[in-house]
Amino acid sequence: MKVRYLCKRKYKTIGIIVAIAIIFFLLQFFSLNRLSVWNRRIPEYTLEDIGNIDDGETFAKELAIVEAKIEKDDRESKSLLTGVHLKDLEVYKPDKQGMFTCLITKVKIEYSNLNDDYCDCADSSDEPGTNACPHSKFYCKYQMPDEDPLFITGSKVNDGICDCCDGSDEWANHKVPDNIRIVDNSKTYSVSHTPCVNICQNDVRNKAQEQRVLRMGLKLRQNYLSAAKHLGTDANYGPENVFFLLSEKCFDLKVYQYEYKICPFKSITQDEFPHSSFNLGRNPVWKSLERRNYVLLMKDGDNRLCPGGNARITKIRFFCGLQDLPLTIKEEETCVYILKFTTPAAC
Repeated sequence: MKVRYLCKRKYKTIGIIVAIAIIFFLLQFFSLNRLSVWNRRIPEYTLEDIGNIDDGETFAKELAIVEAKIEKDDRESKSLLTGVHLKDLEVYKPDKQGMFTCLITKVKIEYSNLNDDYCDCADSSDEPGTNACPHSKFYCKYQMPDEDPLFITGSKVNDGICDCCDGSDEWANHKVPDNIRIVDNSKTYSVSHTPCVNICQNDVRNKAQEQRVLRMGLKLRQNYLSAAKHLGTDANYGPENVFFLLSEKCFDLKVYQYEYKICPFKSITQDEFPHSSFNLGRNPVWKSLERRNYVLLMKDGDNRLCPGGNARITKIRFFCGLQDLPLTIKEEETCVYILKFTTPAAC
């Protein structure tokens, strides 16, 4: 009788364990499924997607304009020394005596000494196209129109790694020995060795697409301005209260085991079942209202487990996009979070 009772108890215990295991796996499956659904909700706007909102003819014209500017700059740069930017065209011309004046020290040297792989100027300005000087700057031959000049430090010139999208920094075409080549089978890092391949065309199309999204975003932005017209001047929702509409919405975002409830200008909470939730910020204060650099601080969150009892804080960085959408959130440092958020209001 006792043996039968013990057997029943044994099977009952096993049954409970199996039931708990099944429930656990179901919860894991449901959680992963929700994460998958969320990932599908984050759109990557392709040219075809945007074409459904705006005509492709305008994009083609913008792309042609960008390409024309690049061709023009390319023609003008042919007369330049390697590593010199068009903006420095005049200062890198020889004077009437065939001399070059070092840019900072003002010492004169023979013009033929430029880019001879020997550092003559103490300010490193005579070797823009080599790695001979310790503080030289190499400007990639390809430059994106209407953007800050792109340069690398002289030490990266001819090091076997392609830094410029056109490969102009590897003009000597040195081969990297196999034993020190950077191999990344996961493709996590974008590292290319010589011989370099010109991939600048991708940047051209991305630039044109960004301009297109910006133009469309500016149109959508008018709706946000109209919705805020009734507000007084004491409201604090950005320029002309353009971000007001966001204050009337909440957004859900799931990142791994964490679930976030994001209510701009009101509160941000983090949940991790079965643990208690944390408030990551509840009082809005603008950190930056510069055009294309809108940063809202959500201050005075919970201070539990924070060093020194400091309250949690979340920085919301608003980016121009075609819809209101939280993209990513991460803990930048202990109890300080950064949230990337797209919205037409930021265009």
